[in-house]
Amino acid sequence: MLSKVFSDEVAFLEKYVDVITLSSDNGLAKVAIVPQYQGRVMTSTAGGKESFGWLNYEAIASKEIKPHINVYGGEERFWMGPEGGQFAIFL
Repeated sequence: MLSKVFSDEVAFLEKYVDVITLSSDNGLAKVAIVPQYQGRVMTSTAGGKESFGWLNYEAIASKEIKPHINVYGGEERFWMGPEGGQFAIFL
Protein backbone atom coordinates (compact mmCIF):
# COMPACT_ATOMS: atom_id res chain seq x y z
CA MET A 1 0.00 0.00 0.00
CA LEU A 2 1.33 3.41 -0.92
CA SER A 3 1.76 5.85 1.90
CA LYS A 4 -0.06 9.13 1.25
CA VAL A 5 0.95 12.47 2.74
CA PHE A 6 -1.81 14.44 4.49
CA SER A 7 -0.46 17.87 3.48
CA ASP A 8 -0.25 16.81 -0.20
CA GLU A 9 -3.85 15.60 -0.19
CA VAL A 10 -5.07 18.82 1.47
CA ALA A 11 -3.11 20.89 -1.07
CA PHE A 12 -4.77 18.95 -3.92
CA LEU A 13 -8.25 19.48 -2.44
CA GLU A 14 -7.61 23.21 -1.96
CA LYS A 15 -7.13 23.59 -5.73
CA TYR A 16 -10.81 22.67 -6.26
CA VAL A 17 -12.80 23.16 -3.03
CA ASP A 18 -12.66 24.90 0.34
CA VAL A 19 -11.05 22.78 3.04
CA ILE A 20 -11.39 23.18 6.79
CA THR A 21 -8.56 21.54 8.71
CA LEU A 22 -9.04 20.79 12.38
CA SER A 23 -6.07 19.77 14.49
CA SER A 24 -5.23 18.55 17.95
CA ASP A 25 -3.52 20.78 20.50
CA ASN A 26 -0.08 19.42 19.54
CA GLY A 27 -0.85 19.77 15.80
CA LEU A 28 -0.14 16.14 14.91
CA ALA A 29 -3.67 14.75 14.63
CA LYS A 30 -5.62 16.49 11.85
CA VAL A 31 -8.90 16.14 9.97
CA ALA A 32 -9.65 17.69 6.55
CA ILE A 33 -13.32 18.54 5.99
CA VAL A 34 -14.96 19.81 2.78
CA PRO A 35 -18.13 21.85 3.37
CA GLN A 36 -19.17 21.62 -0.33
CA TYR A 37 -19.34 17.85 0.04
CA GLN A 38 -21.90 18.10 2.87
CA GLY A 39 -19.16 18.46 5.49
CA ARG A 40 -17.53 15.21 4.45
CA VAL A 41 -14.35 14.14 6.24
CA MET A 42 -12.04 13.59 3.29
CA THR A 43 -8.92 12.47 5.13
CA SER A 44 -7.15 12.58 8.47
CA THR A 45 -3.81 11.89 10.08
CA ALA A 46 -2.81 10.80 13.56
CA GLY A 47 0.88 11.62 13.43
CA GLY A 48 0.97 14.64 11.17
CA LYS A 49 2.11 12.98 7.96
CA GLU A 50 0.39 9.77 6.76
CA SER A 51 -3.09 10.28 5.31
CA PHE A 52 -5.84 7.78 6.09
CA GLY A 53 -8.51 8.88 3.61
CA TRP A 54 -9.19 7.98 0.00
CA LEU A 55 -9.57 10.67 -2.66
CA ASN A 56 -11.01 10.16 -6.14
CA TYR A 57 -8.63 12.64 -7.79
CA GLU A 58 -10.28 12.37 -11.21
CA ALA A 59 -13.79 13.11 -9.91
CA ILE A 60 -12.63 16.02 -7.75
CA ALA A 61 -10.58 17.61 -10.55
CA SER A 62 -13.45 17.30 -13.06
CA LYS A 63 -15.71 19.51 -10.89
CA GLU A 64 -18.61 17.59 -12.47
CA ILE A 65 -21.73 17.23 -10.34
CA LYS A 66 -23.66 14.09 -11.21
CA PRO A 67 -27.39 13.83 -10.50
CA HIS A 68 -27.31 10.54 -8.59
CA ILE A 69 -24.03 10.01 -6.74
CA ASN A 70 -20.70 11.81 -6.65
CA VAL A 71 -17.87 9.53 -5.60
CA TYR A 72 -15.34 12.10 -4.42
CA GLY A 73 -13.92 9.79 -1.78
CA GLY A 74 -13.68 10.45 1.90
CA GLU A 75 -13.21 8.61 5.10
CA GLU A 76 -16.41 8.67 7.12
CA ARG A 77 -18.63 6.54 4.88
CA PHE A 78 -18.78 2.83 4.39
CA TRP A 79 -20.65 1.45 1.37
CA MET A 80 -21.57 -2.15 0.65
CA GLY A 81 -23.62 -3.64 -2.12
CA PRO A 82 -25.69 -1.76 -4.69
CA GLU A 83 -26.16 2.01 -4.40
CA GLY A 84 -29.94 1.83 -4.15
CA GLY A 85 -32.96 -0.40 -4.53
CA GLN A 86 -34.50 -3.20 -2.53
CA PHE A 87 -31.16 -5.01 -2.03
CA ALA A 88 -29.09 -1.94 -1.05
CA ILE A 89 -27.14 -1.82 2.18
CA PHE A 90 -26.11 1.49 3.71
CA LEU A 91 -24.26 1.68 7.01
